[in-house]
Amino acid sequence: MEPRPPRELDRDPAERRTFEVNGAPWVAWVAGKGAWGSGAYGLGMVVAIHFAPAGTAEQPEREALLARGRFAGLYDEELRALFEKATPINREQPRQEPKRRDRRNRDW
Repeated sequence: MEPRPPRELDRDPAERRTFEVNGAPWVAWVAGKGAWGSGAYGLGMVVAIHFAPAGTAEQPEREALLARGRFAGLYDEELRALFEKATPINREQPRQEPKRRDRRNRDW
């Protein structure tokens, strides 16, 4: 029997959550989604949570992954804990791929 194709799940929450870290207001929102893992039990659905200071909500500074469906039910304390574990977003210019002639000389 052929496996069934994946189906799209319910939509993720679109609202932004406001919370405080050390007295400063921050905003968190679901920025993307995906699947992770392998094995007989299938993939685990995850969402990317972005964090930004309340005044600059369009420029996220941190990102964390969370199991899909948990964001809307997080208490502020849990959101702060997720923020503390979040990875800073690197705004440096992305590394460019070497030119084609340089790629041929690599020891793969």
